[in-house]
Amino acid sequence: MRYSRADYMAGRCDFDTYYGQICSEDIIHDVIYFMGAHRILQSKDPKHFNDIPLDEWDLCGDMLAITWPKGDFETPAGLVCVAKKAAKIFRDDYENMRLTITKKVLN
Repeated sequence: MRYSRADYMAGRCDFDTYYGQICSEDIIHDVIYFMGAHRILQSKDPKHFNDIPLDEWDLCGDMLAITWPKGDFETPAGLVCVAKKAAKIFRDDYENMRLTITKKVLN
């Protein structure tokens, strides 16, 4: 199921579900490439990544090509939410050994 912005605002899905549906493999790879896998994996704040400066998340979000769900549109805050959720997906998958790092990510 694809959730709309209205679904998210009405509480029919949570943050992780809403922003997770936006995080394609390409977006996750782009976030890893821009932020650096080591920084994501070494963050002391694995839920919010607030130990990585916000201006870096802003720059990362600006370079993402996102298809927004119905009723949503690009905002600086939304871009950061997508970038941080993509980083969390990567870290969770890496820590649970559900991920194979590709050459694209490491270059």
